[in-house]
Amino acid sequence: MIGGFYLITGSEEAARLAVIGILLAPALLLPEAVEAYLVAKRRFGSVAFYRIARNLTVPLGSAAAAIYTGDVFIFALAQWIIPGIIGGIFLGTILSRERLVGAYRKGEYDPDCYRYGLKLIPTDLVTITSNKASHLFMGEFIGYRALGVFAVSWKLREQSARILRFPRQLLYSDYAQQPLATILRKLWKILGLTFLVGTIIGGLAALAGYGYVTWFLEPEYHEAWVFFAILSIGLPAVLTGAVVQTAFEAHLRSREMSVAFLCADLFKLIAIIAACVLKDIYLVAIAEVLTNWLRTTIFLVLLRTHLVHKTNEETITT
Repeated sequence: MIGGFYLITGSEEAARLAVIGILLAPALLLPEAVEAYLVAKRRFGSVAFYRIARNLTVPLGSAAAAIYTGDVFIFALAQWIIPGIIGGIFLGTILSRERLVGAYRKGEYDPDCYRYGLKLIPTDLVTITSNKASHLFMGEFIGYRALGVFAVSWKLREQSARILRFPRQLLYSDYAQQPLATILRKLWKILGLTFLVGTIIGGLAALAGYGYVTWFLEPEYHEAWVFFAILSIGLPAVLTGAVVQTAFEAHLRSREMSVAFLCADLFKLIAIIAACVLKDIYLVAIAEVLTNWLRTTIFLVLLRTHLVHKTNEETITT
């Protein structure tokens, strides 16, 4: 669909990239699958090595492809293919060393994980669509120059959010071994501290982003810091939401995950389309921030609802 849209609007190169991106979707999922498996097995040393390998090879390989060919299409293609290759190498090593294929054939796997994954497919599709469609509409309605400036701020925001989401990987294994009600009670008590830490990190990220944009980028990109400053307002919500999300995710609560992500991402899609039609890139940044806070608010409501329900059950039992 996206490829057809670009083809109709005359962007043949973008259409080719969209189609190839869809064809490479399985390979693009490999890095996430490998990292999730290593975290679940609590092999954090392997996780660190895997990240270093991926973070070194992707930029270096993409830069080499761009310098050698001088083709932006090959550059973009390399950024998709190289993570898949690295993920495939690690996945092949894991499959051979731990005989996972044989275990699967013998039925030695958790069917709940399989059913949980199937239930989240629609949610993931909506999330991917809302993320990609935002850039699609920005380019067509506001202009690709504005999209380029906004992309700088979005990349800075993603790097900052990645730091804030790191606790998910540290907490996941521990959360999976504790009752969900116990975890949620602990989280409810430290929400204020979590929000404070997220606010401090978000403020520091905004200052670091200002230094990076003004010192290292050309003047035409300096406006990106304004967008990043707006996006940083959503960073406290990213940390708070990630911690609560991990609790539900570790216990395979597909209903809670679907409600939070479907509601937030549908809101994001509608809000960004409206902002693009109004040709206001600042409204796009505000829509992203509101989406972060909406998703976190939904997670907190679900957390509180679960605790109240559990408390009522315990009261009835006693």
